[in-house]
Amino acid sequence: MRLLFVCTGNTCRSPMAEVLARRAADERKLDSLQIGSAGVFAQDGQLASHNARHAMEDRGLSLEAHRARRLTPHMAGEADLILTMTESHAQAARQIAPEAKVFTLCGYLDEVGDVADPWGGSKAVYEACAGELESLVIRVVERIVEEKTDGQ
Repeated sequence: MRLLFVCTGNTCRSPMAEVLARRAADERKLDSLQIGSAGVFAQDGQLASHNARHAMEDRGLSLEAHRARRLTPHMAGEADLILTMTESHAQAARQIAPEAKVFTLCGYLDEVGDVADPWGGSKAVYEACAGELESLVIRVVERIVEEKTDGQ
């Protein structure tokens, strides 16, 4: 299964969600889950934001190798599931790839709301965002594990 997290610039929320979900998948020995991230308005090659890198370092994860990628029709078409940070990201992803399975991250978990953009915020703002993402992506990975188990 290919899971793709999407935000605006692919420098904060979606790369944090990507590495947090990878760790959650690794801990659950879910080797079949491929996880990536992209941005609807990303500038290819940009580094993850300074505070996003620090928030992940505080959790024992690294975004040093991350480079932003703009969401393309090909990329979206390869994903089995696209989870966006906001409804506007979901709408943009659906325009890019109308056939893709797209949900907001919260919506996939049957919750209402968006993951607020920490861009330009303090380290504390990024830490709060990282904590929210960590909670959400752990639940996403658990749901994928349950669906995989139910589907066998």
